Amino acid sequence: MNPVILKLQKLIGLTKSEITIAMFIIAGLAAGAIIKSFSKGEQIYYSDISGEIYRQLDSTAEAYRSTLTGSDIYGKPDSKLASADTIVEKESLFPKSNKKSLSTEININVASVSELTKLPGIGLATAEKIISYRKEAQFEKPEDIMNIKGIGPKKFEKMKEFIIVK
Repeated sequence: MNPVILKLQKLIGLTKSEITIAMFIIAGLAAGAIIKSFSKGEQIYYSDISGEIYRQLDSTAEAYRSTLTGSDIYGKPDSKLASADTIVEKESLFPKSNKKSLSTEININVASVSELTKLPGIGLATAEKIISYRKEAQFEKPEDIMNIKGIGPKKFEKMKEFIIVK
């Protein structure tokens, strides 16, 4: 056994394992101090990071402002344009609703899985159920889609204007 460890055990009253752990901790702290004193890397402070975040937000707000008609970056009307009544509400980049909207009707007797999933309330699993159902029997009227498990009257009401049967 190492005579230094034996002397430390008697002096401090710690076990061999405790002394070994303490020596590792001390060695790690010493190595960290040496590395820190020799490193010449740039230190990053939180104030620098927050300043950069604010600069990015300001530049984004300025770019967004330039895409709006008649308002500043805070959404306040521009006085020159407001007096001329030229403030126009633009389409939002972030719509409030994510409802599915269709421009055409879908024939549920021939539609593909991707077409069926465009219907409100229809996901991949339900679209596959519709295709399985129509392999056995064609849909005679739009209301027949309620024969599919998972499509009830409420869901049918949301999609009926988009469904056709030919």
